[in-house]
Amino acid sequence: MENKENRFIELLTDLITHEFKTPISTISGFSELLSTNQGLSDEKKSEYLKLINEQSNYLAVITDCIVDICRMEIANFKLNEEKVNLSEIVKKKIHKLNRLNNSEFINDKINGKFEATIDYRKIISIIEIIIINLKKYMDKDTQIEISEERKDEYYIINFKTMASTSGIDSFISKFDNEFKLSDLSHTNPASIHWIKKIIDLYKGDITLEKSENEVEIKIKLRV
Repeated sequence: MENKENRFIELLTDLITHEFKTPISTISGFSELLSTNQGLSDEKKSEYLKLINEQSNYLAVITDCIVDICRMEIANFKLNEEKVNLSEIVKKKIHKLNRLNNSEFINDKINGKFEATIDYRKIISIIEIIIINLKKYMDKDTQIEISEERKDEYYIINFKTMASTSGIDSFISKFDNEFKLSDLSHTNPASIHWIKKIIDLYKGDITLEKSENEVEIKIKLRV
């Protein structure tokens, strides 16, 4: 029992250390710049406020991920499933993210009316984490296209962006090093650790394909 408790404490410490430091530093740094008001233009103020908002939302998502991982470790985790119009919920999330960024950086191609009995809050968090990670490596004016499809008992959501963006090779390396690991270590980001566990619960998978013109991430969930 003591060894299990020690492993749990070690896991929790590693997850918090790796996930909270960057967003907290970002929020603190830009808040200080705004509070001192050192001749910042309105454009810069708006940019910093968007970054603070984005990182605050990310902290909320990561906090939920870490709570879930802890519950999984102590066998106290369950999915809160209900029958919903998943397409409509995804569209609302895309609209909210575009509004928060004051731009249409997500190209909404969600046209279906797919209903499923699913823990939709977990799926929305997965979508948000993927978008945040893609956005880190994209050029400023590059869009992410999101679409969906239904094949047999699977719900599939696709993320596409231009392969020519300057940081996309870094993103692909990140994907290969983290998302595709079959044996997750405690040093992996909590978000990656959590996404793989949720996708496994839905007997699905996550893949990345790169063509000459674009990169596509495909998440498949059995619903």
